Amino acid sequence: MLDQIAPLIAGTSDALSTVANLQTLFSENVGLGDESRIHNLLDEYLDLETLQKGLPLYVSVYQSQGSLNDFFSAIIASVNLINTQHSEFLHIQSLERTQQRVAILASAAIPLLFKAEQISVNETNYFYSDGGQGGVKNVQGNTPITPLLELANCTHIIVNHLSDGSLWDRNTFSNAFPNTTVLEIRPGRVIKPQGLKDLIGFDPNNIQSWIEQGYEDTQRCYESVARALHIHEIANQARKQRDEAIDELDNDNFHID
Repeated sequence: MLDQIAPLIAGTSDALSTVANLQTLFSENVGLGDESRIHNLLDEYLDLETLQKGLPLYVSVYQSQGSLNDFFSAIIASVNLINTQHSEFLHIQSLERTQQRVAILASAAIPLLFKAEQISVNETNYFYSDGGQGGVKNVQGNTPITPLLELANCTHIIVNHLSDGSLWDRNTFSNAFPNTTVLEIRPGRVIKPQGLKDLIGFDPNNIQSWIEQGYEDTQRCYESVARALHIHEIANQARKQRDEAIDELDNDNFHID
């Protein structure tokens, strides 16, 4: 890497060649991690026959511009200097069988850690990586409710955040889809920081802890929702009784001078 950059810094005649080499380097599809554990999980749990008969499954994927390009774009976007392009949502059951497993792998292909996967969409081949990179400023790719709204016509959607400070805004979707109710669950306490080891470790103890916290957060959030709905129902009943009483008075020709 330093050998490739040195001519550019020195301003030598090799500078243009160095730029070309860097462009090539940044656009390369690189994976430094071991994918065997993910493949083992898919071998154990992915049943394409059952999947084909099940509920529609969408995965969030990001059209890769090269591992280093993707990596640095995500870093720059995370400090609000730029925004990344939007992620795409692939309907797994609509893909050819040979592409379904590949699409699932692509949705977990963290830049630099795992290679982007080549997928054919509308007879064109693209390289896709982890969809969480898309639209970083508004967490578009990492909160993948778009296909549920646009394609599945869902009327009620639950979004479970991994941090209370998530910038995702349900009002953006509520304004565009006024007939959809979006409910959010935010953690009541900080979830254990997820380092790289946690992201790919699949530690059973951590997973169980996250499940328990998810249950607690859901119960806390939806108790508040239930109370609000109960109060709203009481208010509706009170308005109904008031209107009925007014109608009875009108029918009796009751007037107040």
